[in-house]
Amino acid sequence: MSVTASRDPPPLLFAQRSPSPATFAAFPRSSPQSPHSPRSPRFPPTAHAEDIHTPAPTALPASHQEDDVSDDEDDDDASEASDMDGTASSVGAGESQTNHQTGSALEPRTHNAHDAMDTTPDMPGTIQVASLAQAPGLVPAASMDGAPADHSATHTSQTGSTPAPEVNENLVRVNSHGSSVDSGDSRPASLPPPPPPAPIAHLDPPSPRGEHEDSSDDDEDDMPRWREIREDTSVPSEDELREIEAAGEVSALDHEHWESRTFTALNEPEYTAGPSGRFHWTLDHYNGNRENPNKEYLMRSPAANVGGYDWQIKFYPKGNDTEYLSVYVECLSVKKDDDRKDSGPSNQGTAEDATKASRHGAPQHFFQESTPKEYQETPLPLLTDPVLKRPSVAAQVAVVIYNPQEPRVNYYKSCCHRFGPNSTDWGWTRFHGPYEDIHRRHRGQRQALLRNDTLSFTCYIRVVDDETGCLWEHHGRDNRWDNFAMTGLQGLCDPEYSTHDGNIISAISSWMLLRPFREFLYSVTVPDPVTEARKRPKPLLAALQRTLYRMRTDVQPGCEAIDLEEIWDALEWYGFDEHLGKLDVIQLWEILRAKLELELTGTPQAMRFKELFGPERDRLTNHPSYRVPVKNCNDIQIAIDKASNLTHKGHRPPEILHIELERQEFDTSSRTMKKLSDKVAFQDVVDVKGKAYVFYGFVAHKDSLQSGSYYSVLRPAGLGGKWYAYYDAKDENRVVCLTKKAVDMHEGGDPKRPLAYILLFVRNDIASDAFAGSEPVWNVPEWLKRSSEEESNSKLAEGQMIDFEVFDSQSFLMHHGPGMIDPNEHKYQRLKLARTIHVHPTATADVIRAAIASAIERIQDPRQCKFWFFDHAQGTSHRPNLRSSTTFEQFSGQGTEMGMIKSVASDYPERRIWVHVADLPTLPELPKTESNSNGAVAVPADQNSPGTSQDIDHARNTTSSNVHVEDTLMSDPDDDDEGTAEAPTNEQMDVVVAEAAGVVAQAARHHADVSEEMGVAADLLAAGAQGDDTEMGESGSVHTHPPPPPPPVAPPAFIGEDGTVFNIDVVRDPSQPFVNPFDITVPPPPPPVATPPTEEIYFFLKTFDPEMQRLRSTCSTMVKKNEHIEPFIRKIANFPASIAIDIYEEESPTSASPLESRASQSFSAAGLHNACILIAMARLTDTQRDALESRGLFPDPHDYLAYATAMRFAPTPPLNGYYTLDHFSSEWYVGTLVKGKMHGQGTRWYHNGSSYTGSFRLGRRHGQGQLIHANGDVYTGSFAGDLPDGQGSLVEAASGNAYHGGWRGGRRFGEGVTHWRQAEQEERLCRICWEEAADAAFYDCGHVVACLACARRVDQCPVCRRRVLAAMRLYFGN
Repeated sequence: MSVTASRDPPPLLFAQRSPSPATFAAFPRSSPQSPHSPRSPRFPPTAHAEDIHTPAPTALPASHQEDDVSDDEDDDDASEASDMDGTASSVGAGESQTNHQTGSALEPRTHNAHDAMDTTPDMPGTIQVASLAQAPGLVPAASMDGAPADHSATHTSQTGSTPAPEVNENLVRVNSHGSSVDSGDSRPASLPPPPPPAPIAHLDPPSPRGEHEDSSDDDEDDMPRWREIREDTSVPSEDELREIEAAGEVSALDHEHWESRTFTALNEPEYTAGPSGRFHWTLDHYNGNRENPNKEYLMRSPAANVGGYDWQIKFYPKGNDTEYLSVYVECLSVKKDDDRKDSGPSNQGTAEDATKASRHGAPQHFFQESTPKEYQETPLPLLTDPVLKRPSVAAQVAVVIYNPQEPRVNYYKSCCHRFGPNSTDWGWTRFHGPYEDIHRRHRGQRQALLRNDTLSFTCYIRVVDDETGCLWEHHGRDNRWDNFAMTGLQGLCDPEYSTHDGNIISAISSWMLLRPFREFLYSVTVPDPVTEARKRPKPLLAALQRTLYRMRTDVQPGCEAIDLEEIWDALEWYGFDEHLGKLDVIQLWEILRAKLELELTGTPQAMRFKELFGPERDRLTNHPSYRVPVKNCNDIQIAIDKASNLTHKGHRPPEILHIELERQEFDTSSRTMKKLSDKVAFQDVVDVKGKAYVFYGFVAHKDSLQSGSYYSVLRPAGLGGKWYAYYDAKDENRVVCLTKKAVDMHEGGDPKRPLAYILLFVRNDIASDAFAGSEPVWNVPEWLKRSSEEESNSKLAEGQMIDFEVFDSQSFLMHHGPGMIDPNEHKYQRLKLARTIHVHPTATADVIRAAIASAIERIQDPRQCKFWFFDHAQGTSHRPNLRSSTTFEQFSGQGTEMGMIKSVASDYPERRIWVHVADLPTLPELPKTESNSNGAVAVPADQNSPGTSQDIDHARNTTSSNVHVEDTLMSDPDDDDEGTAEAPTNEQMDVVVAEAAGVVAQAARHHADVSEEMGVAADLLAAGAQGDDTEMGESGSVHTHPPPPPPPVAPPAFIGEDGTVFNIDVVRDPSQPFVNPFDITVPPPPPPVATPPTEEIYFFLKTFDPEMQRLRSTCSTMVKKNEHIEPFIRKIANFPASIAIDIYEEESPTSASPLESRASQSFSAAGLHNACILIAMARLTDTQRDALESRGLFPDPHDYLAYATAMRFAPTPPLNGYYTLDHFSSEWYVGTLVKGKMHGQGTRWYHNGSSYTGSFRLGRRHGQGQLIHANGDVYTGSFAGDLPDGQGSLVEAASGNAYHGGWRGGRRFGEGVTHWRQAEQEERLCRICWEEAADAAFYDCGHVVACLACARRVDQCPVCRRRVLAAMRLYFGN
């Protein structure tokens, strides 16, 4: 049957380099067995795990790429050794071969009589679907003596002259190293060199390329050049036959043999062997002839049904961008609907033929809906409609290609794969080859693989029922691991700490999959960030609620893992800026719990956390400890019984109990921190002081002790439920359903495997509700349903007045400690430092400035107002971000959205304004106004004021004021009494003059004949009366925007105290006729002479008093950027010239950095930004610093800020007393703490193996102590600043030599005495072999303790334990 073309090959297919190995001679030699064995090709392709994947022809045009195009990773090939009979049996990428070898064999399946194999010859182009039963009459391979009679006939190839080939220079066929495909010597190692081949009478002399090529002009340009194949009818000699028979061979028709190799045992109870079967495909037109050449790029077999799924073989006769035959097996039943319609027809037979041959009941053809809809199982209930389950099937698959005339010439490959919508096919890009040699007989073969232009295929398939849904899933670029589609759970990630995000993922996932914790989150009320933006925020609760909401809604295909960055932002909002990625899960839980309890203060849920997780661990008394030993504890119950102070005796047992296993200790013999891998068996139910607890999950740690790699393994459904692992970014943030065997591997015993170090239990009396109860109803807040875009684009009601809370910069003087202000404190309203104003949504900057000027009594001229908008959500608790009003003012009066206050209210829903009042004498003098010829009042270019001081005074003394100023509820009512006066006149509202100028400039901007200079003048006038506010970002930034549309007809307004609405009218001379400003005949006003303003910076200044441990606010002010820092700070802070000062920049609520040399520079040169906070203090002498530190006082602002921030947010004061700090994977400390710092006597164990016992001062070694180094050297004496300083002695452990004397900065200094126990010559001996001289230095630590030979053999320096990267020989002088 002829082969029907289904795809045109790409024009550049053969012009690309093949991903095959460099030379065929470099291939692994086959074992001393007959090459006739199905695993012994003469040119065996190197078996690679990467070979087993879906095809990806890189040269294939986009129009040709359909479902058969997937990842092709053959460039990263890794060799895989063939087994005893020589066949390279590959497994799927990332799949261990143990999947085929471990476990007990499955019992053979029974078959009915009609399942017997069909022994009738295959018709050309047909498929046979056979059972696993032995075919009647099949001759075992061992009984075959030579070639069967019906296969022994020699077939001659076509003869005749062929015209010289016309070779396209761009389509040259060469192998991977550029030589002829016949140049490689791939003779099996076990066979002797072959004798010179006898001439074959039937073959014509070969052409220079080995075969005749078709040079017909009818060939299409994008077709590979067809070449005629001359058959090799040679037969092996008698000696060669004896070698073949001695090596052993298996026929391709020995189906029992191939099935036993393919269908390996499944040793997991979650994996069950399903239906199995095989189907055959005979291709009788591999190359074709000159009249009917086969130029197919891809050939498909008819579909066959096995296990209720439709399957087919995809065959690339000329390789899938390689020199080898490429074979893939495709599952048609799992393809997407669009891909099903686009699937090409088979090249041999039809789908109907395959259906008739199916032996597994009703077939499921991929063009029909055969199964009812099945929805994804969701351990975490969804808030959306159910999601359809992803169609997928796990299967063991193998393909045998053989010569149908001589089945003992065959090649075999097998793999395991989960077929899904994005990975419908799987197989081998380099199945066998090169394909140009398959028609030649090689030594060890009875015949060539290709005879009579015919190849046969047998495909073996066994479906595996997988409860986990993750078995043999090979994810990659085109087949992304879809967490929800695989497991019904969405993954978690943290982009900020992508390399160490396992701790936060483990901590949050362990909480979120607990129904009691979710119920707690449902009951908490969080302020709406838009409508209740001025309420004290609860950022951590809000972040947890949003995370839970996304876990229950972001479940559509393609959704990425849910990022936890908002949780980190919440912690940073509280000023917690440590490197969170280095914390272990217990530490992180303690931090999260402390902040949650702070946010719950005063709420009904304040005590709920203690009921859920019990009292916090008291590290002062170590009661409760929530910790159990692992040594000599075979199971967790024994460990619990041995533990002391596991839970709190006077408190009710917690609903959720977390138990930490003591998997870290300091080994004094090796002087290293050691990770304990003792096995502690898990138990489903344990008894804790008479209370039963059910096993819920655990947190595992992997790799080295300091790796920071954690992941959680949880069972949200309780006993009998599935286990789910939440992996970190190192494992692509996947969620994987694990088998029970995989879970038990975390019990310990093998130090190289991940170990469980935290176990989680649920109290038995609530276990039924926690695991199997119905999900509580959650009335989801509206702010959670809104997206971030909807929040930023929230619309105000038409005509609704907008209220802004205005904070006077003098509020800063009332603030103490880190930051600048806490706007949620009510003291500012009581002191009238915060006022509320109401403005119209279309109000411009001029109206806002006038309103602010009327609200703050000390403002005499509106030009004194410099204002910024609060962005508290993006700042920290006591340091809101100040957003510049430059852009808003730049567009004010131009009728654009950006120039109206409603846009600001939408961007910053908190609606708070920070106002700095400049000194009146610093403002330029206002020139007199003049009337132009048109009667309008002209304003000089430097008159940017919206009004005068007389206007503001008059507005304050009128009941019909243009601004309604109201105190908050905590203001005194008597302070609002105001007199009665007449309404202000237009002359008293000079602020509107600038708007008239803006209108004229707008008209001029639309005049066709306006020159460029006039346009510039109009822009300057339009920006008039906007002040000289400074951008609160990078200095000198320029905003360029397109010309705005004409301004609105109605001018903006604000409300008076009595409710009267006042408009700001345009002032004009009534004696002059009115002129339409939009009349294009009106010429623009002459351009003013504009003077560029000097750039300024706004900053806050504090002073630090180390003796009183107080950080006081001094002032906030504007300064020119070219001013020098130190003289200016000294002047405004009133430091005498005789006192040296130090200046720090407060970078965050917990850190400050000294300016040092930058203090003598200008503000601009020092790189200081707007709204920065500077701290000044008198410089301390060393004696003063030492005296302060000895009393436990901080001598500089840096440490004080961290302490003050901890004091501000800690439910209890920072640690003071005798504590034990022994968190997992961290350095340990046992001793006294003062203000959270090591201070006094204590002992500390370090990661490098050193230990110190002695005196500490504010976290550093200071005073008398003993330091034992990792190599055993002991220093005893005085310390200062963490280093030996003063008098001390050092005894070397290796030599016994001792030094007694002075030290400074960690080095020997001054007088001292050295006592030698060994001679100098002996001391230079190698510390490893003690024979050769120590003449090699380790790189990069520099220690010299070994000879060069020994130094090259060690991986770790014996002195400092650092990794040895290289060794360098040293040459000592005499």
